[in-house]
Amino acid sequence: MTRFWHLSLISMTAAAALLTIAFLASDRDASAAPTQVVNGDFDAGVTSWNPFGAGSGLAWNSAEDANLSLTSGSASVSKTTAGSGDATAVQCVDITGTGTGTYQLVANYKLPNGAPNTPQMSVDATVYDNATCTSNVNDAAHPGGALSPNTSGWQTYSGNIFITLASQQSIRIELVTHATAQNDAVLFDKVALSNGPLDTPTPTATNTQTLTPTATDTATPTATPTDTATPTVTNTPVPGATNTSTPTNTATATVTNTPLPGATSTSTPGNTSTPTSTATNTATATNTSVPTATNTSIP
Repeated sequence: MTRFWHLSLISMTAAAALLTIAFLASDRDASAAPTQVVNGDFDAGVTSWNPFGAGSGLAWNSAEDANLSLTSGSASVSKTTAGSGDATAVQCVDITGTGTGTYQLVANYKLPNGAPNTPQMSVDATVYDNATCTSNVNDAAHPGGALSPNTSGWQTYSGNIFITLASQQSIRIELVTHATAQNDAVLFDKVALSNGPLDTPTPTATNTQTLTPTATDTATPTATPTDTATPTVTNTPVPGATNTSTPTNTATATVTNTPLPGATSTSTPGNTSTPTSTATNTATATNTSVPTATNTSIP
């Protein structure tokens, strides 16, 4: 028996090995400092942040999150008045407990999905000599300058603020949208500040198992040719073939009048001699053909 094989695609109902990028709290630096920003993840709103300046709007966007979380969101900083100009959201961070050093400031940003314009943005910082960011501006820093967000994905800003004096007691973090028209907005998320390297999640690649179709060799039964009886020719008398006798001419006895030798007609006075006819039958042997059987092959 011969078996035939072919390649078949096994369809799976649920899925294997699709690589997904997720931001997880892993690979932290043991010497890292925690963030001093309150509600920098915007998990449930924009509390602890405030719009700053005329025409500045601040709202929570629950549909877009830098970690792609379904239970978190981002802050939308928008221009609420006509024309171009800056829209700003701020938070004051008290640094009296952490003192001097190199502070790291980090933020994620992007344009909202479907944004009609492409305004620029910046993450700025202003240092104050009191703990409430209300007086005695000591320094105004623009660590990254103007940056260009886009709608295709989140980008990350990171910059340093150098605190060298004990009199520098607070930093005001400023999330700025450089609007070109009314309603221009930029989204901000995962804003963090610390004296030293930040204790923040590191983007790590994680494998989420998802089934994908895999081509495998599968034996498929197919019809197997088998030996079958081959018709054989047999000698079978043809129906209707009969042995027939061939008629022959058979000699028929012929009656002839043959005078008997020595028979002589003698006139006897007074007597009348009566000739006598003697029939002599002569048998003739006749050959009769014997019918022969004819062998006929039946397919």
